Amino acid sequence: MSALPFDFRTQLGVAQRRHRATPLFLVVALLATLVLAVTGSPARAAGTLLSQGKPVTASSVENAGTPASAAVDGNAGTRWSSSASDPQWIQVDLGATATISQVVLSWEAAYGKAYQLQTSADGTTWTTVYATTTATGGTETLNVTGTGRYVRMNGTQRATGYGYSLWEFQVFTGTSGDNGPVLLSYGKPATASSFQDDGNCSGCTPAKAFDANAATRWATSATTGWSDPAWIAVDLGASATVSKVVLQWDPAFASAYQIQTSPDGANWTTIYSTTTSTGFKQTLDVSGTGRYVRMYGTARGTAYGYSLWGFDVYGTGGNPTAPPALPPAPGNPQKLLWSDEFNSSAGTGADPAKWTVDSGAGVNNELEYYTTGNRNTYQDGTGNLVLEARKEVTAGSSCPRAAAGSSCSPPAPASSRTRCSASTSASRPPSPPSCCTPTRT
Repeated sequence: MSALPFDFRTQLGVAQRRHRATPLFLVVALLATLVLAVTGSPARAAGTLLSQGKPVTASSVENAGTPASAAVDGNAGTRWSSSASDPQWIQVDLGATATISQVVLSWEAAYGKAYQLQTSADGTTWTTVYATTTATGGTETLNVTGTGRYVRMNGTQRATGYGYSLWEFQVFTGTSGDNGPVLLSYGKPATASSFQDDGNCSGCTPAKAFDANAATRWATSATTGWSDPAWIAVDLGASATVSKVVLQWDPAFASAYQIQTSPDGANWTTIYSTTTSTGFKQTLDVSGTGRYVRMYGTARGTAYGYSLWGFDVYGTGGNPTAPPALPPAPGNPQKLLWSDEFNSSAGTGADPAKWTVDSGAGVNNELEYYTTGNRNTYQDGTGNLVLEARKEVTAGSSCPRAAAGSSCSPPAPASSRTRCSASTSASRPPSPPSCCTPTRT
């Protein structure tokens, strides 16, 4: 393996604010396995826009150039901004009582980390229809259910040293079906014929298929679930018209299965069926009605069980919960989202504030030895992160030997290590050349 140049620095520019320039750094904990998963699903704008041009008030304004009215003027180049303190709010008078189905917040770099969306009949007594303490800014499209003449964003914690600032504060009425299907299954109660929860697949419960997290999965039990049939089902909370199902399979996929709906979780109607599935990601156009949706597997594609990273149900009706907002858009002008200069001393591991080491066991009885700390991932003292593909004795096991007449090769020399740049790496001690298994990074 030859040395490969690899630069992990992600430079996307610097955020600009009127009257001041502020670099925005988002320190993200990333996997040392170098897998970055972006989760979440964008919701669609629903129904009729009610808020544009309506009377609006706010707790404060930063200056005369950032009035509250700028958040409802339909101009993405004007904004409201508040004083730099908590709490702060902005509210719009819709002119008459309306049923609220969706709110879109287009945040400037000074966004609210914790806030509530509230409705009111009189502008005095408020009911919370959405709340978060982990917002990440950008454009947030939030499906809500509420009724009122007034709608308010009530900010309780700023994400920056500045105030709160919105390019646009949009309030919609009408059903989500007005503009197409929405994600119905996120965060909903789930059940399955079995699930795995052991050292090979810890906490692989049915809920993991509906959490909008591409790094978690459901799997059938390793002791009772590696057989046919098997199933996983979700309760949408209310009857829904289902138009699309997206299955993201693990390598343990179903070669034959049905998608089924039910009004009661007991009586099922098949709305899709296949006996030639090949796994991977499958986007299925379907048509059916029910409160419950089930994947019913009748033949496995491998000797293992069934496993899904994601089981997303789209349609209208139900009782949808808005999934987590997508990460903020890079913006215009662009801004720095994340970086690591790898500027620690030679031999130091990756910065634990930015990287997470996966030291879990190999799965499905595979002899995969996961290293910990900085044994195969370390900084070289010259601004580079070095990744080594190593062969080591698998601790606590009788490592199978290579085929007859051959032996396990010693670790590759330094010149053939996989690196984050082409410069010379610090030397590392060799591993035993005998009974070995590959190291997974």
